[in-house]
Amino acid sequence: MRHRVPFRLSAQVVALTAIAVMTLGQVAQARHEAAKPPRRGRALVLSGKVGHLFPGRHTVIVVRVRNREPFPMRLKWVGVRIGKLRTGCPKTALVVKPFKGKRRIGAHRFIRVRLKVIMRASAPNGCQGMRFPLRFRGKAVRV
Repeated sequence: MRHRVPFRLSAQVVALTAIAVMTLGQVAQARHEAAKPPRRGRALVLSGKVGHLFPGRHTVIVVRVRNREPFPMRLKWVGVRIGKLRTGCPKTALVVKPFKGKRRIGAHRFIRVRLKVIMRASAPNGCQGMRFPLRFRGKAVRV
């Protein structure tokens, strides 16, 4: 007849084992991150929209600028490029003034900047209420 011996771990052994597993996991993660090539992509993510446009209208676009980097950046410029439009409304009907200045964005944070938007009074009526495809671009440097 076999006897089962109860196996009990002391609280200290359990705690030390948990610390060792956590430490090994952190070392493995650090090695994995060190082996990764530098991230290719955009450090800034820009988004915004404008509505209620009609010929002669002056308004603003509030652009949300997000810093994806793990360090602070200084935003120097934000501009907009207008994409292809349907016929009957030229791209030149909309004027967007770029942001130029110096704004600090913390690591993994976002800020908002305002861009002036004008729909020219000479714009055809076909531009009224039209959806303009906007591409935001920006320039920032590491602080």
